Formats: sequence, structure tokens, C-alpha cells
Amino acid sequence: MRRVHADLVHLYRGYEINARQLKRRDYEQLEAFIRPFIAGQVDPLFVAKGQGWNTDLRLLEANLLFAKAALFVVIDEKVGLTEVIKTLDDRFRGHESLLIQYPIGETQTLAHGIRDLRKARIAL
Repeated sequence: MRRVHADLVHLYRGYEINARQLKRRDYEQLEAFIRPFIAGQVDPLFVAKGQGWNTDLRLLEANLLFAKAALFVVIDEKVGLTEVIKTLDDRFRGHESLLIQYPIGETQTLAHGIRDLRKARIAL
């Protein structure tokens, strides 16, 4: 999970850094890589619902979901972002004070992170 989270952060930063320099075709190629990467490498890592969590795993999963959401924001993927928000609401109810990394590179509570994701979804 840590490695995949680091990969997501790397993709996000690369996309963000190159955003002004990329041509439309470059965006399309990068987005064509991001979606299958998330489906094949990220989504299978999530703990099955109802399965017990330890504290470290819970934090990793939350940060993985927020990194996934950050990528959905930069590629304007409203449907995927909506699904991540719903997953966060469902799986982390009662854990709103958990400290997560969102926006990437910053720390805030899960509740504030979800609020920021909702604002980003509206802006898409």
C-alpha cells in the first residue's frame, strides 16, 4: 500500500508539474495510463468492507483514497471523485478526526479533506 500510495503521489506531482507544458495528446496519454493504474494497482488494495482494521492500515487506506481523489481532480474525473467521496463517507464514519495527507503534501483531518473534495467536485 505504501508503494502504491507513493506511485499515486508521484503521478499526481508529475501531472501537476507538467500541466502547463503538456499538449492535449500528452494529457490524453497520461490519463489513459492513470485510469487503468488505479483500477489494476490501487483498487485491489482496499480492505474488504467489514474486515477488521489496524490503525496503520486504516491510515494508509485513507491516504490512498485521498491520493486517488487528487488524481481524479486533476484529470476532471467527476464520477470517480464522487465514488471516492462516498467510500470515504461510508468507511470512515466515526473517524473524522483522523489526520490525512490532503491536499498532497499537507495534513488535515479527514472531515476537512472530505469537505475539500466536495468543493473540488462542485468545481469540476
